[in-house]
Amino acid sequence: MRALSIINGVMDEKAHGDVERYALLQGFLSYEPDGAPDGAGRSSRIVLTCADLTGIEIYRDRISQLYRSGCPVILVPTADDEENSGSYRKCREYITAHAGFRFTLSEFREMLRRYVNRELLEERTLCFGTSFTIDRKQKTVIKQGRKIDLSPSEFNILLFLLDHAGTVVRREEMLNVLPHRKRGSTRNIDTHIKHIRRMLDMRDVIVCVRSVGYRLDEERFLGKICKAAE
Repeated sequence: MRALSIINGVMDEKAHGDVERYALLQGFLSYEPDGAPDGAGRSSRIVLTCADLTGIEIYRDRISQLYRSGCPVILVPTADDEENSGSYRKCREYITAHAGFRFTLSEFREMLRRYVNRELLEERTLCFGTSFTIDRKQKTVIKQGRKIDLSPSEFNILLFLLDHAGTVVRREEMLNVLPHRKRGSTRNIDTHIKHIRRMLDMRDVIVCVRSVGYRLDEERFLGKICKAAE
């Protein structure tokens, strides 16, 4: 299944880094406005553009082209926005939505749900950097060019943890992604988590929360992805 891409036209250094981080955590490829979506040698489709006012000024033609082609354009506010209010009036005809001043991961997720086709989101190939991909449709995990052998239950648990990255999920919640015949005991979850950790080298990434469940640690996950890409 095709991977999905996000264009990051945010010029503010911190906000640009936040958008890159959010895209990576959600399994999207990310490109600069003047970069080619297929630059990584894989089929992808641009589904969202993020830009601040400075980025819109610099890449006006490219961003307006994306907007006219049906790609949502999200204006990411920065500390300089008040000084650039005149620029906002000039370009608002091709801005789909204005993000909140504190553009968070949860707001980024909400933007995706609101403006990106649901079927595309659910069936896409997740790309966590260049070394770790998950094909939802084929239910396969590829890490550093090697197919990882996970059971269907383990695959679903991994997806559930990734979808709730940074959040503590209860064992009872994870039971719901298992077949009915395997929902009798939360011990099944612990067994599957143990195997996922070992197969994906995520012992320090999937954190046990005593008497509750598990949490996929965002920062440690990002660290492993970036280290693998070096």
